[in-house]
Amino acid sequence: MDADCVLVDDFGGAEAATGRLIEDGHRRIGFLGNPPALYTGAERFRGYWAAHEAAGLEPDERHIRRGLADVAKAEHAAVALLEGPDAPTALFCTNNRLTQGAIRAVRTLGAPVSLAGFDDFDLADVLGLPLTIASYDADEIGRRAGQMLIDRINAGPGTPLPARRSVVPTEVIRYGIDRP
Repeated sequence: MDADCVLVDDFGGAEAATGRLIEDGHRRIGFLGNPPALYTGAERFRGYWAAHEAAGLEPDERHIRRGLADVAKAEHAAVALLEGPDAPTALFCTNNRLTQGAIRAVRTLGAPVSLAGFDDFDLADVLGLPLTIASYDADEIGRRAGQMLIDRINAGPGTPLPARRSVVPTEVIRYGIDRP
């Protein structure tokens, strides 16, 4: 569909967050992802994979779980990964619900696992876990979309404007990680 849209830099955020885990020394990084048919699911998986490729690594397919939609399913998938052979030392989760499920699994198992996720969430900073988050300004999405609408209204009836696409950047936030 040819229409204005405002997107989050899903690829870049996932690549940066996964890259930070790799920089921290992790080589077995699991993936907990939403359905691949979703744009965000596909782009965030692509970013996860690209971070590995940039480091000369190949993700282990045994550590990848896609199609997860809620906290409970993410927790179950994370427990299965973390109890398996050659368990991941870190997990990348594609949204805050999946990150919360992974946190529950890590707490239940007492596993020394680093987590990275997409979307910041309340109390992430006080959990006491090593947590890397790809975050973005949700209000900026609304501002940009609103401006696009205002531009169309101000252009007047019958004035064609090309479809526009705007991408909101992400930043990596780190909680509970000692820094030199």
